[in-house]
Formats: sequence, structure tokens, C-alpha cells
Amino acid sequence: MSFTILLLSPDVDPSWPEKIRAAVPGAVAKIYADPKDALVDIETADAAYGTVPPELFARAKKLRWICASRAGLGGAYFDLPTKTVLIVGVGGAGSEASKQCAAFGMRVLGIDPRVTEPPAGMADLSTPDRLEERLAEADFVIVTTPGTPDTVGMFNARLLSRMKRGAYFINIARGRCVLTQDLIAALQSGQLAGAGLDVVDPEPLPPDSPLWQMPNVLITPHVAILGTPYRQKWEAILLENCRRFAAGQPLINVVDKQKWF
Repeated sequence: MSFTILLLSPDVDPSWPEKIRAAVPGAVAKIYADPKDALVDIETADAAYGTVPPELFARAKKLRWICASRAGLGGAYFDLPTKTVLIVGVGGAGSEASKQCAAFGMRVLGIDPRVTEPPAGMADLSTPDRLEERLAEADFVIVTTPGTPDTVGMFNARLLSRMKRGAYFINIARGRCVLTQDLIAALQSGQLAGAGLDVVDPEPLPPDSPLWQMPNVLITPHVAILGTPYRQKWEAILLENCRRFAAGQPLINVVDKQKWF
């Protein structure tokens, strides 16, 4: 049975019409750079490849098959192996984020004032004096810094403006590390394409905050730690320090009061 198929998707290969005709002699396959150009042909088409816009679908009298290159609810998606992520704060959470991002094939960069050896998956680790330089390279910025006098208000209008235009900002650290009004302005201006916020300032976020109404912002209620084996880690540290305390040995995981963590 011969049929007519319209190739509407931008990822159509120019060789496909010929290959379709070779696979099904008598078949008619046409490529359209702009789906609007198919307004007439859609009326007699038997099949279509790609997304059929509503104005085309309304005119499709004979359409019996739509072939989709991918299935889902639509919206943006990312080719993560082509993206760079900058992790600001390479402690426990930052190191875990590095491992997870690298598993998706991302190029992982890090910024930390104390850590000198990059954790698993991290391609390069720099000191804070290179933060602005690294921000310009990143498609995603993940903040995992502790809340200290040095990090409060760290991400302000100036620093957000140093990010690559159209980048995404993710905060799973402390809300006070970011000036919320400056973040809102960066999102509204298009400087940032979107944000993922597990923490905010103030917290809870007021009901009238513009962030609630932004379709490019994902907000979660300070639950990023859930699902991780943190209780097992706490238990292991507690038991080890009990042994050390009883033996008069130095404790592990000691807080540096000068640095606040």
C-alpha cells in the first residue's frame, strides 16, 4: 500500500524521503522546513512525522498515523553531555552533585576555598577568585555552599550578571546565599532561563512572591537532602567519635568555628 507522509520535525534528515521510497515503493514523502508550508498537503496526507500543530491538525482529513521522534509532555529538554555545570561549594553535597552530573556526561567545574582535590566526576576545581570567570562558562550553576558571613548575599545582581545569558540557577544550599530580589530581576529580564530552588530567603517564601508565578522556576520545600543516606552517615560519625572520645583521640568532622562550618 502506498501512502503520503509529511516530515515536519526539525530533526528530519534530508535523506529520509529517498529511504522511505526505497522501503515502500510508491510512497510519497515530503520535508517541510516550516510546518505552515504543509497547510495544503496535510489535507490529503496519510501520515506525518513530528509535531502536527493545531492549525494543521484541523485540516487533516485523511491522517491515520503520527510518528513522533520522542514521547512525553513536551517542554524544554537538555542535551546534557554538551552542557557545563559549575558547582559552587565542593563539600559533601557538592561532591555528590559532581558525581551525579558527570554520570549524565556533563562537564563539571567546581569552586571551593578549602578543597584542593577535585571529587569524582569533576573536570576542574578552582578557588573563589576565579568564580566570575567560571560563571561565564556554565550552562547550569548549582549552589551548595554553607551559610556563613562570607556567603550571605553572595549571589547578587553583579554575580548573576556574570552568568552566561540563558543559564539555569539551582540552589540547594542556603536561601540567604542569594539576594532574592536580584534573582527575580535576573529571571524577569531573561538573563537566567530558569531556576530550581530548594531554599529561599525568606523561608517560607511569602505567598505574593513573583517566584510562585514564574513558569520557569521550580520550588521545593527544603527537602533536597531527603532520599540520601544522611542518617547512616550521622550514625557512623557519632559511633566513630564515641570510640575516639573514649580513647582520648582527636575527633573527626570537627566544626571550624572561625569558618562557621
